[in-house]
Amino acid sequence: MSEEKIRITTEDIAALDIAEVSAPVPAQGAKAEDGVWGTVGEEDQGGEAKASFWLKSWVYLGLAGAAGALVGWMIFEPWFDDYPVRSLVGNMVFLPGVMAMIAVALGLADSLVERSWTKVAMAACLSFPLGAVFGFVFGFVSNITFYLEKQILLEAGVVVAKDSPALWIARALVWMIFGIGGGVCFGLAGRSGRKCLYGVAGGVVGAFIGGILFDPISIVAHGAEASRALGMVCFGLASGIAIGFVESALKDRWLYVVAGPLAGKQFVIYKEVTQVGRRQTNDIYLFKDETIEPLHARIERRGAASMLVAQGPVYVGGQPVTQRALRTGDLIKIGRYTFRYEEKPVKKKNG
Repeated sequence: MSEEKIRITTEDIAALDIAEVSAPVPAQGAKAEDGVWGTVGEEDQGGEAKASFWLKSWVYLGLAGAAGALVGWMIFEPWFDDYPVRSLVGNMVFLPGVMAMIAVALGLADSLVERSWTKVAMAACLSFPLGAVFGFVFGFVSNITFYLEKQILLEAGVVVAKDSPALWIARALVWMIFGIGGGVCFGLAGRSGRKCLYGVAGGVVGAFIGGILFDPISIVAHGAEASRALGMVCFGLASGIAIGFVESALKDRWLYVVAGPLAGKQFVIYKEVTQVGRRQTNDIYLFKDETIEPLHARIERRGAASMLVAQGPVYVGGQPVTQRALRTGDLIKIGRYTFRYEEKPVKKKNG
């Protein structure tokens, strides 16, 4: 029994309406002419809402560090005396006190940006006591270290004065100790050991920069109070900016907010399980949307993979999902928020 062969010519292919074959099926209640598939509109499928400059971590952490330093200076400057013999205690608590306020400001920064007042309160409960303890413990260590550094410089025949680069470096090395405290508070406020490591690395770099600049600023300012104010603000600003940059440089996977109230912010995925939803204690708090569940989704780190587990309506690339291994570039839609998942490429070892 012979079978009749079906022949398809190029003319047959050209006559097909490809748009009809490839067009996705709109979700119930959505209209194709509106450009909406599921809950994802055209503006969420690759285009990005205008990102806010102020939501970049190095920006708001830098401003937080500077604000914390200024508040600390305002509190402790009245206790400071340019003649230490008259006010030894005031001079001893000045730098640790300012450092404590910087640590508090950095610890609160993320929660304030996310507008989670519950997390702000939790961060404050951790940051205030830790900032104070680290400030005064590290202050004691740094005073001893700075004294020993100056003795070494004097024995080496180096003139220890404000215009001496050797003194600038010595001060910067001591201030790195304070940077550790600020970074630890930043990480503990975020309840993440990995965030602590990033915070310490950034805090040390920022404190070194602030320490290097302190004496040159005092020379230019021509005033003790003004120079201390500018120097402390520079210390806090540099620490916050450095923490933001280090966090950005060392992250391996993150969510970038493409659309929604937090457009432009990135959420680094630190934890083994990252919770997303309307509850303020979630790692990623999504506000101003009652359609989002208190705990709407989880992102689980499973080795090299990130698994998205949905507990409410979640769309990836316009398609509803309940569980999915995320890939770089995936667009995730939850309520009015759209995220783009990114991860750092893993370098393959040769051989």
